[in-house]
Amino acid sequence: MIASGIVIFDEGFLGLPKQILQLLMQPMLLASFFFYGLAMLIWFRLVATQPISIAYPVLATITFAGISGAGMLFLGEGYSVQKIAGLVFALTGLLLIASA
Repeated sequence: MIASGIVIFDEGFLGLPKQILQLLMQPMLLASFFFYGLAMLIWFRLVATQPISIAYPVLATITFAGISGAGMLFLGEGYSVQKIAGLVFALTGLLLIASA
């Protein structure tokens, strides 16, 4: 069973369109499409205005820090001195690259 409560192929192949429609109506899936599209637009704008040698490290570091922070805040993932130090080093490296 999927976390949304939808069981794939529960009604056979004939029930698949109904199940796909139910999946597409899930708020979390719709939110993920929105945020993915927003990230894509930000990436396109960043690549159009900045050198790729700066744009990609910025994207990678912000993604790494954002996912780690969201995991700690919203999903209750643990944090350690090593994880915090890694985030600090990554963000410090980002500042060094961006200021070059």
